[in-house]
Parts: sequence; C-alpha cells; structure tokens
Amino acid sequence: MTDRIILPTADVVIAPVVAKIIEKRPNSAPYLNGRTGVYWHPVLGFRGQAAKMLQRLSLLAAERRLKTAEGKALLDYVASEFDTVPETDKTFAEGTVTLGRGTDPEFPGGDYPAGTRITRSSYTFLGVTLPSAEYETLTDAHIDVNSTAPVVIPIRAIRAGAHADQPILLGDNLLTEAISLPPLVDNVVVTGFEAGGGSEGPDDPFVRQFARVFASGQYGPTSDASRLGALSATGVRHYLVFDEPVGGTQTVLIADSQWGSSDRWAGIVQQSIYDAELVGFGLNVYVRRVRSKVITVDAAVSLRSGTYLADTTEIDIAVQQAVRSYFDDRLDWNTWNAASLRAAIGRAHKKVYSCSSVVVRDAATGVALPEILSPDYSTEQFHLELASNAMKLTYAGPS
Repeated sequence: MTDRIILPTADVVIAPVVAKIIEKRPNSAPYLNGRTGVYWHPVLGFRGQAAKMLQRLSLLAAERRLKTAEGKALLDYVASEFDTVPETDKTFAEGTVTLGRGTDPEFPGGDYPAGTRITRSSYTFLGVTLPSAEYETLTDAHIDVNSTAPVVIPIRAIRAGAHADQPILLGDNLLTEAISLPPLVDNVVVTGFEAGGGSEGPDDPFVRQFARVFASGQYGPTSDASRLGALSATGVRHYLVFDEPVGGTQTVLIADSQWGSSDRWAGIVQQSIYDAELVGFGLNVYVRRVRSKVITVDAAVSLRSGTYLADTTEIDIAVQQAVRSYFDDRLDWNTWNAASLRAAIGRAHKKVYSCSSVVVRDAATGVALPEILSPDYSTEQFHLELASNAMKLTYAGPS
C-alpha cells in the first residue's frame, strides 16, 4: 500500500503559508501555532477556502463513478456515460376491478361510467399493511339485466405514487372487503382487484441497476434486452426473466417497488417491449404478474459479547432490514437457501457473530417452507413477502 496522499487535508494545503509567515514574522509563531490572534484570522480564511475546494474535488471524484454518485449527479453521469436515463417522474398504478353479483336473487342492470371513483380502505393481512388509496375507472362498463357474468373494468390510481400499489398476497380474503365503489347498480359486489406500477420515481439503486442492464441489453435481442425492456417500462422495480425452450418463449415476471402487480399492467409492459423492438425473430415474450406468499422467519443469533444481550433493539432492526432485503432485493428472488440467509443475518450488524439456524414459515399456516435451490419454471414463481416485524429472534452470547 502506498503512503502517497491522494487528496490532502486543508491543514496540509495551508502549511506552506504558515511556514512562510513564521519565516518572515517570527513573532507570529505563538499565534499561528495556537490558532488565535490577528495572524491566524487571515490564515483561517485561506483554510476555509481550501476545505471547500477539497470538498468539491472529492465530490467530483464521487460523481464520476456509478457506485458512488448520488441523486442528480448520478442521473447526469448515467446520461453522459450510458447515453440514457430512466423515467424520472412518479408513475400511476394501473390495474383492474372485477365486479360480480351478490346474494340477492334480483339481478338488475345498469352502468358504471368512466371516471367512477373506487376506494381501497387501509387494511392489514398477515402483518402486511396496505394504505388507503383512490382509483378511477377508465372506460364505461355496462352490466346486463339478469347477467351473472363477471365484468372487468380497467382502473388507474387518482394520484401518482407507490401508495396505490396492490401486492397480490396468497389467501388474501380481506382485499375485496376493503374495496368500495358507488352503488350505481344494485346487487353488485367486488370479486377481484389488482393494481401495480405506481412509483415515487427512481431511487439511486434503481438508476444503477438500469444503467448496468442498459449497457448489455441495448444490443439485444437477448434475455438482457428483455430485462432492459422491463426496467424501461412504467413503474417496474423487480423482475425475473426465464426461457421456455420447448415453446420458444421467454417469460418476464414484473412487480413494482411494493411488489404490487396486475395482469393489465403486465400487458402494458409487454407491449412496450415489442414497441421498442427488443424481441428477436421467432421469439415470443410474455410478461406476467407476480404473486407473493407471506412468510415469517425464526432465527437463532449469536452475539460477539454477552453484554450485548441487555438491549438488542438496534440489532433487531438491522436483522429485520437484512432479511427483508434478502427476499426483496436479490435478482434471483424466487430462490432461497438457509446458508445464504444465515450469512445475510450474520452480516447485518457488527455485534452479530453468527446465525446458527434459520426457519422460514408460511405466515398463514406456520408450516416451515423448504429451500428453493433450483426453481421449477414449469410452475408459478412466487415472491416471499416478509410481513412487518414477522421475525422471532433468539439471541445468545458467544459459545
């Protein structure tokens, strides 16, 4: 390792100035060394200017790297070096509401005009809390007299943002009860609801991911091109691309930042991939929604010192964040294994020595889930959603 100074400190910059003043005015030495008095005041001004200059130089260095640039500087770097930028505006959640008939034997007809307001009340299912949100229908919908056929109406969130996203949680029997619409037609109930694609705009990790995918995907048509098409679409934050060689097809699963998804939004993303001409000759690309299974996690954690057992609040928060990131932020989010999950917990906080055991359970049944090492892509791929604070952590001191 070299001892050469790459970026000096402000004191190093002004050192020659101080030495020259002392050389010319020896009686100034006590004041300059003590950093006080009239001799020090002008030098202090020079030192402040040097500090600002060095700070700017360090920022310029950070802003010229994909890993270290942040905010607007990151967007400027990506625009300069990759000749592209992701969508920077907030996006609206897109989806559908499905209407069916209630228990009344009468089935009158009627219409729901475009612009009809639909409300999702705040509710919690297995520890996953969804905030209230409002949507509007995009087309006129007619319900025939005596008809019991379901009616699917496209909807869009009233306000842009991630608050209106709707994760599709397995076994969620509270969703339809949380959806309400005006009683324009008698004996009509909500039987289905989906909404996905809302976002608060790109954060720094997404911009970096977008730039890396663009670097390889712009030369498609390959699986990288499908990844680029997905990330270029409105609101996509999580994706999974896999091939089906027998049928010559490629499937792209998409979800937004809240792991919300919908068939209609998936159709919009699929069309955008084709419009961008990212699909090769003879290949069919299908974009599909993602469903989530709510889980809890039990973990036995060893700490580096027994004194840390007195208060583990800080460790609890760090471990919860690490486990959530493990299931949400990996590109291969459809897999998991105990060894890598234990390693993620072991790295969560400096006070953690190791994680000796971990169990992932279905939050609905409490049954332990098996590891997923090699996914079977002929079956549906699920995202594992860690419910809020749904961890049972057992701590022990070093053995």
